Amino acid sequence: MQLDDLESKLSYNFRNKEIMYHALTPQCSALSERGSELSGNTGNTNIQYQRLEFLGDNVVGLAVSEFLYGEYPDVDEGALSIMRAHLTNGKAMVQVASSMGLQRYLRLSKEYEDLTNNKRNKILENSLEALMGGVFMDSTYITARAVIYRIWSNMFDALHVCDDIEKIRDYKSKMQEWAQKRGMGIPKYVIISKGGADHDPLFTASVSLNGIGDRLGMGCSKKEAEQDAARKMLDFIGSK
Repeated sequence: MQLDDLESKLSYNFRNKEIMYHALTPQCSALSERGSELSGNTGNTNIQYQRLEFLGDNVVGLAVSEFLYGEYPDVDEGALSIMRAHLTNGKAMVQVASSMGLQRYLRLSKEYEDLTNNKRNKILENSLEALMGGVFMDSTYITARAVIYRIWSNMFDALHVCDDIEKIRDYKSKMQEWAQKRGMGIPKYVIISKGGADHDPLFTASVSLNGIGDRLGMGCSKKEAEQDAARKMLDFIGSK
């Protein structure tokens, strides 16, 4: 595996290679057959991966927020939040990770091939966050921000908020705005069940709104289930 090729794509060379290796070793020893080579302890590798993922999630969020704040000085907070969500949600993270071929550099076992596409995409999403957390830990926020701006550049270029903000507005945001405009309070979401296999879960969520009732939604993650529930509530409202 030529990790210097990955560093070339990032335009960043890690000073501490072990940080990079941790970021490229997804959580769970079942997926990372070489994780124990790093520190002699696969469990420790998993913990470091999770910590870098947590850090990277926040670093990416801050960098994207800073970009949007400077790029769109006349856009209000609500629209900026929607734009940030559009650029940092799971779909966007997978798109960025795929564009740089990140999967080829991950330290994975053969069991990875048996996973569903949803699970593989989640690993890509988390690994990109871990990698950005690794860049931050190995350098500074300014350096990490520059890397994020580079690899998100196509996503930034494709964002045309002035054309149609509704195209990127998520269902939960639409639901909340609809309810608040009518003085109906904030929609309440509850995860009511989790089914499916451990590697391919299926969540069921409920959304309730004063005076309307509730609707159920399903998805491969809690967020997806809540979005589906909000979509169905909006469809119900629109049909009344």
